Amino acid sequence: MGNSVAARELGDIYQAMVFWKYAIQMFRDSDIGKIGYEYGKVKSFDDIVICYKKEQRFRDTYIDTDYIQVKFHVKQSDEFTMDNLLDPAFINAKTNSFLQNVVNAYKNDKIDFSRSRFTMYSVWRIRSGDIGKKDVRSPHGCCTTSG
Repeated sequence: MGNSVAARELGDIYQAMVFWKYAIQMFRDSDIGKIGYEYGKVKSFDDIVICYKKEQRFRDTYIDTDYIQVKFHVKQSDEFTMDNLLDPAFINAKTNSFLQNVVNAYKNDKIDFSRSRFTMYSVWRIRSGDIGKKDVRSPHGCCTTSG
């Protein structure tokens, strides 16, 4: 199987596993009200969207929605840097970088950015010493930021 086909298939599996991580929580006593998969409300943070029944404490504020983007790479030995998050080619785009898409999400009046959390799941780590590392929590390959 070619690398691009393998990457696509494995990426879909990885995204589904992240989805089921949250979907299973709905069967327990959970604050999750609903989950969207490929939910197009916010372009580039559409893989998984979690809406909570009641607000969730996050750092020094409260949120009611999680927008999750899942990024899979066949080559798992590479690392995220601020430079590649600013490079459209990194996400196979021609115009907007991943971080530009975050800015576009912020400007989207369909959501309340201040009550939302944006999370990227990836098999990559953030490069040690990179400027982006200070604002990110990364347990188990998860990167989280908030408005």
